[in-house]
Amino acid sequence: MNNSRIKGHLLAVCLLLAAVLAGCAGTNTISGDLYYRERIALPPDARVSVSLEDVSRADTPATTISKIEFVPASQVPIPFSLNYQAADINKNHRYALRAQIRSADDQLLWATVEHYGVLTHDSPKDRVTLNLARADQTRITSTSTGDARRLAYECDELLILVIADTNAAVINIKGENLELKEARSASGARYTNERAEFWSKGDDAFITIDGQSFTNCRHKPEQLPWAEAKARGIDFRATGNEPGWLLEMDADLQIEFVGDYGNYRVITPVPVPDLDSPQRSSYHAVTESHDLLLTIETKPCQDSMSGMQFPQQVRILLDGRAYHGCGRSL
Repeated sequence: MNNSRIKGHLLAVCLLLAAVLAGCAGTNTISGDLYYRERIALPPDARVSVSLEDVSRADTPATTISKIEFVPASQVPIPFSLNYQAADINKNHRYALRAQIRSADDQLLWATVEHYGVLTHDSPKDRVTLNLARADQTRITSTSTGDARRLAYECDELLILVIADTNAAVINIKGENLELKEARSASGARYTNERAEFWSKGDDAFITIDGQSFTNCRHKPEQLPWAEAKARGIDFRATGNEPGWLLEMDADLQIEFVGDYGNYRVITPVPVPDLDSPQRSSYHAVTESHDLLLTIETKPCQDSMSGMQFPQQVRILLDGRAYHGCGRSL
């Protein structure tokens, strides 16, 4: 083979390699695990879907950036790895992961019900743990589908959760779920029933319930986990960073601590609080496996990652390890 032919082959190989590398450079991957709390085995041929969605706008359906569907090779936790194009990500937008598990006949079994923000606005870029709830516990009614969007709105001091799809919506406000049907509107998304009306335009919303109007309603994506917790009956919620942790307290049921970005979980009964002062209370829960001391102090607190402001500082001593963060009553 002469030199010119060798050079030609080398050039072709180099061009092919460059094209492959260029394609890889534009592809990123986000991975993690799916789990649910019930001790129930997945049925044969169950299928898992995980979607990366642009959830920046409240009045339009989420845009799917990437989606993967597969038959899991094991029971929970189920690992997943989702590829997406870096060029599809706008640093000013908000993105979230959504997951479902369906049976072979397409019946919805489990689905994410919380907001799992990723990629932008200080959200995780990899190793995300998604907690799925059973379909009958998702608070999506029979008038809604598994594709319903979950949105948080703040109306002055009131935090409201809205679960909406193209046909219906559920508004959780002051502990009550109101089911609304889609209604015709000149712009935005509008839902009504005999008691209530919800009308969103961009990031603003207008809500009327039993003749009472709620004004200054604004879409707050960062408040979605708090609105969802409130709808589940959580009385107090706190979060912290490095590593990421959260604590939720249902005063009638339990304290749940989730640490190390979802990889560590402790549940204890709720003890009788010690009122150290009018501004500070402590909860000391001791079980066979864990010793948890929760201290809540009414003092302004700013989250070190998001910059969100909270009315209470939180200190946790769990099995000898200290955690610091911010929280609020719901």
